[in-house]
Amino acid sequence: MKKLLFYLPVFIFLTAFTCDDEPLDSDIDTSFNTPNTGFFTGDWEAVTFDTTVTTLTDFDGQEFTSVSDIEGENFDYIISFASDTYTTSGSYDLKVVVSINGEAQNETVQSYENVSGFGSYSVNGNTMTVSGTFFEYEFDGMESSALGGEQEAEFVLSDNGQTMTFNQNQEIIQNAGGIQTVTTVTSTTVLHKL
Repeated sequence: MKKLLFYLPVFIFLTAFTCDDEPLDSDIDTSFNTPNTGFFTGDWEAVTFDTTVTTLTDFDGQEFTSVSDIEGENFDYIISFASDTYTTSGSYDLKVVVSINGEAQNETVQSYENVSGFGSYSVNGNTMTVSGTFFEYEFDGMESSALGGEQEAEFVLSDNGQTMTFNQNQEIIQNAGGIQTVTTVTSTTVLHKL
């Protein structure tokens, strides 16, 4: 169990920070949604980042359920979009609350400074596909740059095109060495155009 508790935060951070997803408000004006990537060109500041990661692990017939609520705080973080590429820079804090089998385990706040990232993106309707990493960070000696896979998220533009809200819901099933994990990630990220 101790080994699982050690690897759980690593798995959560690797899963949560390669996916940027967000639920949508019902009063968002969708009239600004466009597949024209030129619309995104410019700097966007991070306003909110909220993620819930639920992982069901089956190890040798024993099941463990962990829930991690991750909330971004103290943002000074910019995503700069070009016509089909982006860069990221800045700092933020992440408040992480972890519970296992319904019992609170810990609450931590981790600060990330001088964060930078890069990648490419494309848009099809209201879905953005991102290749690369939105976040560059290191956790327990493991760098996120190794995790730069392709991710998809639905988005909605509101406030006359000045606010972009991403919504991502993802299920990841992994089997390795007799351990099966089913991870569900629900995330909301809100950006405001500068």
